[in-house]
Amino acid sequence: VMFVALAAFSGFVSSVSLALFLIMLWARRWPKAIMEEADLSFSEVTMGRRKLWLIKVEYSYLYEGQKHYARSFFLFGGRPFRSEEDARETEIPKYAYVCPVNPRISYLRQDKRTFWTFLGASFCGYIAAIFMLLA
Repeated sequence: VMFVALAAFSGFVSSVSLALFLIMLWARRWPKAIMEEADLSFSEVTMGRRKLWLIKVEYSYLYEGQKHYARSFFLFGGRPFRSEEDARETEIPKYAYVCPVNPRISYLRQDKRTFWTFLGASFCGYIAAIFMLLA
């Protein structure tokens, strides 16, 4: 009974991971809108003994005649940078990817590690669920 519950939970987590991967895949094809204004800032965070840097951005863009404001640099988050220099050297696109279903949702970049982690987590979870059900 415990393996069945763990398999169900693993299947659920895998399904969510797969859904997030597919959303990120779809979001790569969203239309682009030129940013009109962008304000960048960098903040230091401490995780354990490590100091990491985050990019914070506020921008506006015009999509289908309407002006929108956003703060999403990465879609579904992204990794922090190891140094302030790395964060400041990150290329800031001149356009935002805009969700065609809800134009208030946009992002500037996707983190490749997040993209592939969602896919890997879904496959690993499904495989683990199968083994738990067979045990």
